[in-house]
Amino acid sequence: ATVDGEVRDHLRRFTPDEEPTTIGPRPLVVLHDARWPAVAPNGQIAYTGCVKGGCGIWTTWETGYAPDEACCHIARGGSDTAPAWSPSGERLAFTSREEGDFEIYVIGATGAGRTRLTRSGGTNVGPTWSRDGQWIAYLSDRGGQWAVWVIKPDGSSEPQKLFDLNALVDDAPNRRMDWAVNP
Repeated sequence: ATVDGEVRDHLRRFTPDEEPTTIGPRPLVVLHDARWPAVAPNGQIAYTGCVKGGCGIWTTWETGYAPDEACCHIARGGSDTAPAWSPSGERLAFTSREEGDFEIYVIGATGAGRTRLTRSGGTNVGPTWSRDGQWIAYLSDRGGQWAVWVIKPDGSSEPQKLFDLNALVDDAPNRRMDWAVNP
């Protein structure tokens, strides 16, 4: 059997509305229920999902794995979600509500060194790294209004509000930001 034949056989198990996501140079199935995929500089993919009976953040490579062959269970909290790679690919920022409210965490690419960065209450979601890796920006409704905040990824600074969002942010926990610098 060829890889293409295996993929066709696997895809036949799904209706058109359920067709699995594919990532990479060959059409291999990564995961049907993978959410929040983020690609590291080396091609490693972090995603939120439930594999082999464990939920949280998993990693795989861009050539893909079948769902039962996922590589590494990086963050094991059932609410760990929305991973974002650091520019070096050595760490991930993510959101979790394992300790109550949605807060921002960082963890090493191997799953070591889980560190909670925010302790503000409210909802803190959508982490994204600055291009130099010195800051993590995120959305927060602390204080009653959605705003963009930043914090140092090593936890050495207090969160700083950058600006309020003038428009209502619908479904903020399901949003992702991107760091951009105006020239």
